[in-house]
Amino acid sequence: MKYFKLFTFVTMAIGLMFVLGADLNIFAQGQSGNKSRARSTVNSGSQRPVNNQGSQTGNQSSQSVERRENRINRERESRRSSNIPNDKEIRRFGGIARKLGTTPESLRADYRAALEQNPDLNFGQFVSANVIADNLNATHPNVTVSAILNGLGDGKSLGGTLKSLGLSSSEVKEAKKEANRRMKENKRRDKANN
Repeated sequence: MKYFKLFTFVTMAIGLMFVLGADLNIFAQGQSGNKSRARSTVNSGSQRPVNNQGSQTGNQSSQSVERRENRINRERESRRSSNIPNDKEIRRFGGIARKLGTTPESLRADYRAALEQNPDLNFGQFVSANVIADNLNATHPNVTVSAILNGLGDGKSLGGTLKSLGLSSSEVKEAKKEANRRMKENKRRDKANN
């Protein structure tokens, strides 16, 4: 019984030290809020803080944000250039391009232009948007490539975009199925010709 009380006391003491140590660690890292700025005294002549801690923290923060934005832009540019199909890859879309009345190189050029509006767009989404617009434009005049790409750029899925353009759920499902069928058919045909 004596050892049990001692064990309990030691365990509680260690736990308390851990909690206080973590709290002090957070305080030491400047995570305590804006208390340092609130405590700074103001020089009566210039109405600015005597210590520069607040302005230095602001500069460091803006530099950190700028570095993060630069990194994001570099990653986006890298993704953008890696998404553009090379000459060998673009040949796989020859059949689709012919069905759409264009060339694979023209598809690639149009994709580059679309990337300026939506850097997260991939080539497959771009080709799907073109095929679906080609399939549906006769019966649904508001379903255009630019309307679909705008919807994708707003963060909607392809299905969500088509629904917002007035298609029912069953029409969306059928349109996606038909686009996939056309793309697979043209890929098979291109492989047979090569």
